[in-house]
Amino acid sequence: FKGGFSAIVYTDYLRFLFNKADILIKTRPYNSLQPHFTLFTFNFCTAEFSTPHTPHPIPQNFYLPLVRTEYIKKVTQSLISLPTLPTVAAQLFELTDNVSERGELEQIISSDPVLTARLLKMTNSRGESVTGIHTAITKLGVEQVRDISLEASMSNVFALKNATVDLQKFWDHCSAVGIAARTIAQEYEPSLSTDAFTAGLLHDIGKVVLLQYMGREFEQAIEKSRLEKRDLFSVEKEMLGVDHGQIGAWLAENWQLPRSIQEVMQYHHDLSRCETKYPLPPPMPPSGLAGGFSNRPLVALVAFADILCRILKAGDGGNYAPPEFSEALENELAKWKIDLDINALQPILLLCIDELNKRGITNYGA
Repeated sequence: FKGGFSAIVYTDYLRFLFNKADILIKTRPYNSLQPHFTLFTFNFCTAEFSTPHTPHPIPQNFYLPLVRTEYIKKVTQSLISLPTLPTVAAQLFELTDNVSERGELEQIISSDPVLTARLLKMTNSRGESVTGIHTAITKLGVEQVRDISLEASMSNVFALKNATVDLQKFWDHCSAVGIAARTIAQEYEPSLSTDAFTAGLLHDIGKVVLLQYMGREFEQAIEKSRLEKRDLFSVEKEMLGVDHGQIGAWLAENWQLPRSIQEVMQYHHDLSRCETKYPLPPPMPPSGLAGGFSNRPLVALVAFADILCRILKAGDGGNYAPPEFSEALENELAKWKIDLDINALQPILLLCIDELNKRGITNYGA
């Protein structure tokens, strides 16, 4: 570029499939020692630049994370590159645990032969002798069949090939966090029980996006976490410029999932950043919410369940840092009068183990 401009092109084959490339243009304004960076997308078909992002002074060594973060967000939000939320999963999200919805649940599952087969396989692998959906619902109940169906549906969203990560252990971890979250909620905060399993099941879905689109780099991040015993999300930020929580939140937004689920994905490793209160729109707010509402309790619940499952080594989410409670999480759990001393946690751990055993997740410590 003429006139003192310089440019760094960052793209890969996926961007070229759309005949586009991300270009970061660096300028040094008159009488300024600080370079400015502006991100454009160049369309080769029309030979046009996109509207630039507002320039900001950025240290030179930060250009790669900036571009990579913007790139990953574009990939995540692309309906062409990512599968949409499966219709069956979307319908399962809408169901409650009401027994009156048994017929509706059976109808939803029956509409998907692949899901039906997977449900029966997963149910029978857990010690039940089941030959049909109606029998499965009768034996296991609406809640458990819905959870198993949702788990089976979500694990099939991304067609991952040649991944060195053990995907079965990964989904076991996600399911375990969902089960533990529901168990804890029923004991300490029943108002969160309805959303607990879904929030726990989906909390790490951003990792699946990273595996699909940046598999080699993400597997390197997991290995770095293992060798250095560091939190995976901080290693991801360092190596990729973004963490799986942010990726998951972008995907949840794209799937139009509730804001509560988006925030669980985004903040379960960083509770302090989760808003403590949102204002409620008029007219008069419901009783007890006059000061606003917050998703922080649900985020804290899933963060707590995640740590307990890491202590139990139920499944494997790829995070090899020693489990520890942040100050923000300790403060939130104190409201439920939960003592975080390891001995005091034994009753909660035993409750979780009992529920995990019922669901067939028994391979601890692997």
